[in-house]
Amino acid sequence: MNASPEEYIDIIIPVYNEGENIIHLLQAFEDKVQTSIRILICYDQDDDNTLAAIKVFKSRFQIRLIKMRENLLMAQL
Repeated sequence: MNASPEEYIDIIIPVYNEGENIIHLLQAFEDKVQTSIRILICYDQDDDNTLAAIKVFKSRFQIRLIKMRENLLMAQL
């Protein structure tokens, strides 16, 4: 979807070991949200398939991935 900046929904998602959940969440956004979405994912160095799951959706959404240098436990806040 092409939209002007004011027509976007901005979403921030902190993740840690959320590979399975992030797939369901991003799929729900794709299925239910009718406007353009920009997603900022704060990736907190996990042990599962979170990065692979996010890459599947990079062509469908504007996703910006911020990788933390170490596990800061952001997703637990």
